[in-house]
Amino acid sequence: MQSQVKSRVRFSSPWMVIYTLIGAILALTGIATVFETDPLSAVFYGVCVASPGLWVLVKAPFSRVVSTREGVVYYGMGRPFRASWGEVESIELDVINGAVFHSFCPGVKLTSGRKVAFQNLAGFGRSNRRVSRAVAHMEGALAEYRRSASA
Repeated sequence: MQSQVKSRVRFSSPWMVIYTLIGAILALTGIATVFETDPLSAVFYGVCVASPGLWVLVKAPFSRVVSTREGVVYYGMGRPFRASWGEVESIELDVINGAVFHSFCPGVKLTSGRKVAFQNLAGFGRSNRRVSRAVAHMEGALAEYRRSASA
């Protein structure tokens, strides 16, 4: 019987372009200010503006979720998160509450009880096709893993 789920699927958000631009603006502003101010202000702007800007500039373009037959890997702004399908209890659509808008993003609930939201995939509205497609694929991959494990 042929598998219905692709072996490796990469999900990312178009919003990462905006994050990358914000990181570039912060980095350039911080670096420019370092050379135009007194030494104490230069340290402040270098640490508080340029450093986070450079971090976002480097990490944002590579933020993604990769779903494979073995499990899921989330490359966010910090360390990568890896979980095999055996560690995943369920795939969930998490709600991120904001002051004005709410956004929805895929997430996993692990058998240990820990929940991990893939916030870089967040989208507005439950009918967001990109978010729905990611959830549907990961649910299919988890179901396929469970079928093959029980066979």
